[in-house]
Amino acid sequence: MPTVLGTIATDQDGCNVNQAFVWTAEKGAVGAHTKQYFPDEGGFYEARWFGAGQTHFRVVEAGILRVGFLICSEVMFNEHARHYGRSGAHLIAAPRATPVGSLGRWLVALRMAAIVSGCYVASSNRGGTDSKGLRFGGCGWIVDPNGEVVAQTSTATPVASYDLDIDFAARAQREYPCYIPELRQKQTGSQDHS
Repeated sequence: MPTVLGTIATDQDGCNVNQAFVWTAEKGAVGAHTKQYFPDEGGFYEARWFGAGQTHFRVVEAGILRVGFLICSEVMFNEHARHYGRSGAHLIAAPRATPVGSLGRWLVALRMAAIVSGCYVASSNRGGTDSKGLRFGGCGWIVDPNGEVVAQTSTATPVASYDLDIDFAARAQREYPCYIPELRQKQTGSQDHS
């Protein structure tokens, strides 16, 4: 079944939000997540344009896949990638609009998101130059649950695909470092036993 994952600027209860969605022919567009982390600097004044909307990082169904979203800056916060892995996601979609000079930093963040979650991470990026001369990186990646880049886009190859192995993701989520409990779980567990 054809499925589209994306984001759109929209209004949610009077608040401008950056809304992630899953689209299928059967259900149409279903809201999945609203961006929670916003930069506030030249070219990226999102904190002035958007609000957080509903706060949740939930896994949604996209055909046979279980998907979580980390919209752009959110991928820098690994606790949410880890949450998605613990919630049984197979894929984290991480759409971005990031400049050329920072591509290396974003690839590190995407690889870490995959490693700590045991999920595949697919990240598209805006390309080209905006009206103020800011040049976007364009490069997109698909990263496997071990943090290895398995597909990449470029100007010469603007579309990339990869067959995801959901069993591989499930195995990775039972292995290091994914199996390590959260600190608060250890503390809660030790308090419960005293």
